[in-house]
Amino acid sequence: TTQRNTTHTHNTMAMPGQEDFDLGLRCWNCSDFVEAQKHFHRAATEFDHIGGWIYKYRVLVQHLDKLGEAQREDAAPYAARVAARLDWVQAQAEAGVPQMQFLLAVCHDFGVGTAKDIGLAVDWYRRAAANNHASAQYNLGVCFRDADGVVRNAAEAVLWFRKAADQGLSQAMNNLGCCLRDGSGVDKDEEEAAEWFRRSAELGNVNAMVSLGYAFAMGAGRPQDKAAAIRYYLAAAAKNSATAQHNLGCCYRDGDGVPQDHQISLNYFRQAAAKEYGDSLHSLGYAYEQGLGVARDVNRGVRIYQHAAHLKTSGAMYNLAICLYNGTGTVRDRAQCAVWMHRSRKLGLQDAQLALKRVLRYYTA
Repeated sequence: TTQRNTTHTHNTMAMPGQEDFDLGLRCWNCSDFVEAQKHFHRAATEFDHIGGWIYKYRVLVQHLDKLGEAQREDAAPYAARVAARLDWVQAQAEAGVPQMQFLLAVCHDFGVGTAKDIGLAVDWYRRAAANNHASAQYNLGVCFRDADGVVRNAAEAVLWFRKAADQGLSQAMNNLGCCLRDGSGVDKDEEEAAEWFRRSAELGNVNAMVSLGYAFAMGAGRPQDKAAAIRYYLAAAAKNSATAQHNLGCCYRDGDGVPQDHQISLNYFRQAAAKEYGDSLHSLGYAYEQGLGVARDVNRGVRIYQHAAHLKTSGAMYNLAICLYNGTGTVRDRAQCAVWMHRSRKLGLQDAQLALKRVLRYYTA
């Protein structure tokens, strides 16, 4: 899932602290929340920038686990500061100031200093977007894509992503690339998708680095180049991307573009699993079950499958069901096997369909 963007580089007010605020938002867009919080803190505490207070609160609420101990603190006082100035933000927004229209929308969208109201958020996103505010255009696209406060409309989402991308917003470039790659709301065009991924990655967008790496790995819109894929995955992994870390784990496990090395593979899987990345937990469980690069520990493998299964990871659900069916690393329990196999099938795992029939035959035989 893509969180709503917070970088806005156009139509900003000349407010004290604006430079720090914008720098914070660029760091946020690159998922560097430690650096982002440093800039938000300076914008808020030294310049009393309203956006700094809003996003200082948001980092504490949404990304507290990414911060060091020294940056962790109670978020409530910052929501109170925003609430005390919300009438002023509203007045500025109604006067037609695009940045304030956007910030007011964000407050309603995420409940910062006011009750959460997605309807009001969409209304203010629309007004700011009409005033050519890039981040408002992007967030409006996310609303249309996810049916959040509006009726789902993939084509409308593409329209707003493209407007924001044309203004240089990296996350919009990445999302536009995803729409073009998948043919969502627009004709499928892998070459144009890869070009948007490239442009976004050059601006430091971690998600785009992963997307471009995958395009090179699969030869989708770019000539297949496994070495280039690894380079982009490494760049994103260095910025703490769980998806990139997982992909590198798969590459080293399978010897895909790099020499096979189960130890390096496990290291990457562990990094991503520490972030609750379900597919890496599944892969880690499989490594323990099979003894790949680690002493075989079937019981531990099953426990990891259980963890990943509760995160709705279809492959882990399937493997857990097989272990329950055979009594591998756990007590044989074919009733629970059927439950997990059914859940895996509902998430689209094709192998689970036939396996579920086999389990059900056990009960009717």
